[in-house]
Amino acid sequence: MVQTILTVRVDQKLKQKAQRVAKKLGVPLSAMIKTSLREIVKRDPSVYCPSCGEEESLVPSKRLIRSLQQAERDRARGNYYSFDNTKDALSFLDKVIAGDVKV
Repeated sequence: MVQTILTVRVDQKLKQKAQRVAKKLGVPLSAMIKTSLREIVKRDPSVYCPSCGEEESLVPSKRLIRSLQQAERDRARGNYYSFDNTKDALSFLDKVIAGDVKV
């Protein structure tokens, strides 16, 4: 694979924020940018529309659509968990992590 250099001018604060995110993830900023470029290329070009409103340019991926459809089927079958509050949900997750509850 032949590589090339891409130079992009961005707001300094945006770059600094992106660098902090990359550092938290333990990856270089360039890796995050490469991943973003790959995602843009994988999508239907008609979907990526920087001049459109944000909602119009953000279309769910096929994987997300499949996951949502599976979730809808699970919910219809009663195969889901529901909680009245955050504390109960987190308590349940702690039990799953500890192996006390199987999901």
